[in-house]
Amino acid sequence: LIPQVVDAVDVPVIAAGGIADGRGMAAAFALGAKAVQMGTRFVLSEECIAHENYKNAVLKAKDRATVMTGLTTGHPVRIIDNALAHKYKSLEFSGGSKEE
Repeated sequence: LIPQVVDAVDVPVIAAGGIADGRGMAAAFALGAKAVQMGTRFVLSEECIAHENYKNAVLKAKDRATVMTGLTTGHPVRIIDNALAHKYKSLEFSGGSKEE
């Protein structure tokens, strides 16, 4: 996807998603990105104020331990697959209200 976006736009492209180390950064740069955005990579840092339970869940998570939510809202988010994630997805696809 990165090469297609780079070829289609006249602004610098920032690659995001799944970049966790120097190899991912190098790959994104080789594909034409001018920068990368890394988020989850820094969750385990001392400076991150996330709760320790969340940090532990991220640390223990395997590569298939997440699900996508927010697909029907236009704001997709990848989250750890747990009971709350399943409830959210159920509400999302059954037409649940924002309050639910």
